[in-house]
Amino acid sequence: MKSVQGASTISHHSVVARIRARPDMGGRVQQEMENLVELTRRLDKGCISYELFQDSEDNDLFWFVETWEDEEHLKRHLESDHMKEYFLAMEDLVEETGIHHLNKIR
Repeated sequence: MKSVQGASTISHHSVVARIRARPDMGGRVQQEMENLVELTRRLDKGCISYELFQDSEDNDLFWFVETWEDEEHLKRHLESDHMKEYFLAMEDLVEETGIHHLNKIR
């Protein structure tokens, strides 16, 4: 991405992930997610921001809001051992997942 003056600008990659826990599994899902946040922030290079949110009206609905230096760092994160372990742990706890890749406009 080039600026008006021709200098390079940084183009970060942002992701919003929506995760719905199975009924009455919200507490276990939250524990797994909190562990993932800690590991990701500590181990994954290129992670600018990795935040976990819980819906204010639905305790079984969670959101990850992530910002990565670029898509390559996100790809490495998704292939990491801690993500593989997370996916296995969540297999029977999650009802629905949605991933949205975002392009910053302004």
